[in-house]
Parts: sequence; C-alpha cells; structure tokens
Amino acid sequence: MNTKNIVKMLGYFLFYFGLTIIIPLLWSIFDDGPGKMAFSLTMIFTVSLGWVLKIFVNADEEDISLKDGFAIVTFSWILAATIGAAPYLIVGVFESFVDAFFEAMSGFSTTGATLIDDIESLPKDILLWRSMTQWLGGMGIVVLFVALFPRLGVKGMQLLKAEVPGPVTEKIVPRVAKTAKVLWIIYVVISIIQVFSLMLVEVDFYTALNHAFTTMPTGGFSTFNDSISGFNSIYVEMIILVFMVIAGANFALYYSLVKGNIKTVTKNEELRFYLGGIIVFTLLIATHLYFNGTVESYLLSLRQASFQVVSIITTTGYATENFELWTPFARQLLFFLMFFGGSGGSTGGSIKQIRILTIIKQGVRELYRLIHPNAVIPVKLNGRAIKEPVISSIVGYVVLYMCIFLLSSLLVSLSGLDMISSFSAVAATLGNVGPGLGAVGPIENYDFFSGPIKILLSFLMLIGRLEVYTVAVMVLPEFRQFKSRKLI
Repeated sequence: MNTKNIVKMLGYFLFYFGLTIIIPLLWSIFDDGPGKMAFSLTMIFTVSLGWVLKIFVNADEEDISLKDGFAIVTFSWILAATIGAAPYLIVGVFESFVDAFFEAMSGFSTTGATLIDDIESLPKDILLWRSMTQWLGGMGIVVLFVALFPRLGVKGMQLLKAEVPGPVTEKIVPRVAKTAKVLWIIYVVISIIQVFSLMLVEVDFYTALNHAFTTMPTGGFSTFNDSISGFNSIYVEMIILVFMVIAGANFALYYSLVKGNIKTVTKNEELRFYLGGIIVFTLLIATHLYFNGTVESYLLSLRQASFQVVSIITTTGYATENFELWTPFARQLLFFLMFFGGSGGSTGGSIKQIRILTIIKQGVRELYRLIHPNAVIPVKLNGRAIKEPVISSIVGYVVLYMCIFLLSSLLVSLSGLDMISSFSAVAATLGNVGPGLGAVGPIENYDFFSGPIKILLSFLMLIGRLEVYTVAVMVLPEFRQFKSRKLI
C-alpha cells in the first residue's frame, strides 16, 4: 500500500464528511436543541483534521491501486463511525464509547440495530443525526466523496469497486465522478418524493424527513419506539413499503428509465427474481398465518406479511408487527430471507439477489453437465454470458459469508445466548437487517450484549456493508506490505 496516498485521501474524505454535519447543526440551532455544541465541536474537529491531512501530507500523484482503494474505503467507514459516535457521547445519549460506536456503525452501515430503549425521549436534533447517518451510508459516503471530488478521475473507480454493493460495478456513464453524481441525484430525488408522499397523508415534515432518511438506505431507524406501527396508518405503511421495494432494486435501472430504456428494466432477470421472491414469500406467509388462525382476515394477513417480507428481504428492518408471536414456520421463513438482501447496486445488504440468482443458474448448469459432460453451457444473465471468474468470485463470496456467519454465531453463543438469538443476531448484523429473532426480536434491542460482543457485531455490520471482500482482504499478509511510511 502507498500510505501517503491513503492518508491524503482520508484527509479529503474527512474534510467533506465533516461538512455534512452542518445539516443537523443547523436544525439544532433552528430548533434550539441540546446538540448545538456537540455538532459544532464534531464538525470543527473533523473539517480541521481533514484539511491538515490533505494540505500537509506530501502524496505522489500516482493512481490509487485497488489495494489502496480497499484501505481507503475501510478506514473511511471506521472513521465515519468513530466521528459519528461523538454527538451521542457529548450530549449524553451513551456513556460508553463502545455503545456510541455501535449505534453510529449501525447507522452508517444501514443496519438499524439499536441500543436505545426509549427512542422517543431523544432530542430531535440527535434523532435527525441518527437518521442522517443511515442516509449518508445508504448510497455510500465514499461514493459521495468521489462525486464531490472529480479530480480523482480513474482513481475513483477503485473506490467505487470497494464500496458499491454488488458483484459487478459498472459505470452508468463513462466518467466515474459523473456516475457517482448520477447515483446520488437519483437517491436524493427519490428521497424527496418520499418526503412529500408522507406529508400528503398528514405526516409532519420532520417525521417524514427522518423516515425518508432511513427508508431509502434500507436502514430502518424510526423516530418511534414501535417503529412503523407507531404511525397507526395503513397509508403510511403502504407508502413506506413501496419505497422499500424501490430502494431494494438496482439504482442503475432508474437511470435506464430516465433515459427511456424501458426494455432494459422490464427484461432485467434480477429485478424479476427480486419482485417474484417478494410476491411468493408474501403469499406463503400470509396464507399460512391465515389458515393457521394467527390472523383473522386474509387481507390483514397480506398486509402484515407483505410489509415484513419486504422489510426483511430489503434489509430495511422496519416492523409493523411483533413477528416473534408468529408461528415457527413464518419466523423461519423470515430468518431465511435475511440472507437474500436487495439487488446488486441497491442500498440493501446481505448476499444480494444477483448472487443468489447466479448460484441457482450455476447449480442448474452442473445438473445439465451430469447428463451432457462435454457440452459447453454458459451461465447467462440478461442474455449475456457471465464470465467464469465472476462466477467463481460469487461462489467464493457466499462461502466466505457463510463461514463468517457460522464462526461469529459460535462466538456470540459464548456469551450464553441461545442458538436462535445468536444465529439471528449475527445474520441481522452481518446482513445489515437490524432486528432478528429471539432476544434481538423486533420489540427488543442489542443493549444486553457485553462490550466485546458489541464490538464484534459492530464490525460484522461493517463487513456486511462493504461486501466482505473489502474488509477481509486486509487481513492477508500481502496486503500489509506498505510501500511508503513517510507522510510529510
């Protein structure tokens, strides 16, 4: 790695990231909130540190390698969570840095797991910051940095590859910085539409803004203790459900829609697989709950099942029902859905639809090869053959993901937690889902865990959000061969 390039890029990142804190600061000043000093100090420190690093670190002008990109993205997210924890500590929401770091990492990684018992007792400016961390993390804080810093040129592609979800990162437009801008413009526009949609059903601006900030990144933080059921409105539920579905699809498809390429969208196999899965699992759970007698009306059963299926499969983590009271079959299906995730290129977490679809196609190909061992049978997606290295990468990713899941579940179980709670806590944090089953169910939180377990779960959130490889590759001995140690 080239340490000078990495540190200088981290300086630029801190400078721009610090400027985003002005939004909760202005709200705090306008609303006379208790966070004025906290946001002021955090912003001044972050911007100043970033300015010092980007000005005084003497970096060469050589391109950022993919190895450097991995390091920059990983350290950027750790720095973001560390700095994001500061307002919680200064205002007094948490007394422990570990707790504040957990909440901040849960926000930026769009996980939605929380340590807070009484969310509604928090000041509005702190709740806005809490929601905003998810919004910044959803599309990617480094992608935003690339959009704001076009001088990176081709270097920015290495950062996008390390951060943007999905097995293949393609430029929407030829220039990398413009690709990042297009993604963020789409993200902002849809967020604004959701704010106005919620206000049309008599949700106040502040509440609508907070929930747009946590729906579009598939984050799941709410300003209510009871999550979305706190609205007690079917209209709000349906609006949020629609926008969760939108957030779970590939954002490149929305650019295709804007450009008039409707066939690209309608013929997209991953999109059909994603929407088809939502429909199938909704009908399975709704029908089961109705005929099992858990829900009296089939329409009510559809309403409850559809929201929870979409919330889990997109890894948003909102809740309208305490699904811990559902039957074992329904709960096991929801647990199974925690591994699906949204589409590649969406703000959703977990394994991703495109990987699951590719592995299914690969499995079918292997069956055909048993019958026709000499046949050349390519795996195709949207009419194009997927290259063998990509298939190998996907298979390796899923294997590594499941190995991390199993090992981490064993470590969590050392705390004395039961198997269901241990498995679902790891699945919910690694997959950036938020709520799980058992002790971490939809009406519970993660506060009962010890400090070491909270640290483990925090880094599982980071690993899940950065697609495993980005963080995991840094433990390789070859990765830690620094090219330069002199910074100034």
